[in-house]
Amino acid sequence: MKHKNPNLYALLCIAVIAGTSVCLANGPTVTTLIKQGDEIPGHGVVGNLPIDVNINNDGFWLTTLPMSISGRVILTSDGVHMAEGDVLGQDLVVSSLANLHKGLGNNGDIIHRPGFEGDANSGIVWNHDVLIVRDQISTASAFTPGTPYVGFWRAKLNDNGRALLLATVSDENLSGNSQHALLWLDYDPDTGALTETVIAKRDDELPGQPNGVTLNQFGTGSERFAMNNNDEVIYTVSLSGGDTATNAAVYVNDTLVAQKGDFGAFKDVTYNIGTSAATRVDINDAGDYVIRMLLAGGPTDQNQAIVRNNLHTDGPDEVVIRRGDPVPGLDGDYTIAGLGTGAQPR
Repeated sequence: MKHKNPNLYALLCIAVIAGTSVCLANGPTVTTLIKQGDEIPGHGVVGNLPIDVNINNDGFWLTTLPMSISGRVILTSDGVHMAEGDVLGQDLVVSSLANLHKGLGNNGDIIHRPGFEGDANSGIVWNHDVLIVRDQISTASAFTPGTPYVGFWRAKLNDNGRALLLATVSDENLSGNSQHALLWLDYDPDTGALTETVIAKRDDELPGQPNGVTLNQFGTGSERFAMNNNDEVIYTVSLSGGDTATNAAVYVNDTLVAQKGDFGAFKDVTYNIGTSAATRVDINDAGDYVIRMLLAGGPTDQNQAIVRNNLHTDGPDEVVIRRGDPVPGLDGDYTIAGLGTGAQPR
């Protein structure tokens, strides 16, 4: 699937509306793409509002919709991309499209993790090509030979056609029962060739950590790791073997940029970083990053913040906003009451 329109500017919204149109004075036009009750031929009518939405820089969009006949479908600007019940390569029948946050590239490529009927259970699909299924042996050299994939969390695409995958493996030489790994996937759809390259995995000794401190788990939600178009990766991890006051961190590639217990940009409180949804990260093509985090050691009405660049590399982080700060642009004594656990800084 390819979609290029360099002149198109689009805004993608989910809204509950009363009426047929919304007009914002001197602002963008809001266009309804799909709504509850719309019919998609062959699939029935749309049940609830979209549960998964993405858009690329060319205005090409996708959303996951629950339908009255065919279960969930992935609907795009070009129509239905995939539906539950579709048959893919290896005679795999799609049983679920519920996994959120499909990866979408600027050329319209889509990567995601559907569920399958039978023993395969789940896998990673690039457009309609099945790249990896559960229990498939990894070819990545960082794993012990014979290591299978036993689960998949999220996959993302950058605009260079590289995919970032967070997966669970079963490596006899790694500790624990849930062994996470973050990998690059390089796929050639013309030849079917797939290369798997491990960025980091359970039990790795990460730079900037004391001896004996190792990677425990990654933050598995889509908002807890990200990449840019220069193949830089930001990710959150928990750590084993050290002090509980410092047992989580944020890395960009192999550089430690923030750690639980750091004072960072603050003098009165420390970073309370973790792998839960309370820590959210993103990175842009300039290599600048942003972190939404909790803070420890201060009053609860000031215990959240968004910071950006750059604790451990070229200077202190900049505080974008902190809970309890005055609200920019409003007259009166308004303060920020919270940053929301569902809000994603970009």
